[in-house]
Amino acid sequence: MADERAEPEQLISLRSRLARWLRDSGCGTERVETVLLAANEAISNAIEHAYADTEPGPVHIRGQVLPDGTIRIAVADQGSWRPAQPGGYRGRGILMMQECGDTVWIVRSSYGTVVTLTARPEEQPEPGAAAAACRDQFQLRRQFTDGHVVAKVTGTVSAGCEAALARELLAASCGGVAPMTIDLTGLSRDTEHARDAIQQTAQAARRVGGSTTLVVNGPRTDAWHRVAEVSEIIHSP
Repeated sequence: MADERAEPEQLISLRSRLARWLRDSGCGTERVETVLLAANEAISNAIEHAYADTEPGPVHIRGQVLPDGTIRIAVADQGSWRPAQPGGYRGRGILMMQECGDTVWIVRSSYGTVVTLTARPEEQPEPGAAAAACRDQFQLRRQFTDGHVVAKVTGTVSAGCEAALARELLAASCGGVAPMTIDLTGLSRDTEHARDAIQQTAQAARRVGGSTTLVVNGPRTDAWHRVAEVSEIIHSP
């Protein structure tokens, strides 16, 4: 779709070309804007950070429509990855990409970084008032230590609150990039909804190169098997 040098003056042109491609791919106007926000963040990161200590290198953008209609956008550079710092301003862009798209994958190597976004072409529903009501049921307290996040969840996670908890956990860990320990020993009861939220969080973190460690109540049970596939679990007595 586009190959340019990672220079700030290229951003407007790249956005325009990507917006035209999204419209031609079947995205409605509102969905174009949200997907464009996610892609713009990935492009901006490549332009602003990948070549911070060197001359600007290339940024490559590729778009693809999958057989089921899902849109896939890949943004690649040949620069260096700059890790986000929990509690600071950097790292919020990854969370924005996750909220505006469906999935975000980040692959880092000595050859550069590739960010891959996927999104369904139709507009997705907003969380609405239900998400706000969920925040009255559980609480999340965060601590930052040497780039590591400890998130302690207390209260109850009921049906319909999985996405709200996952979003807060991802926000605490810079979109899942920063290593995070999630302490669930303060939950009023072990529910499948908490497990679903943790699984979403751990999967999102793994896709962007992050990791999660869980501290949960009670002995190891089969109910946590799915979560154990994407994270480390420590069971407290």
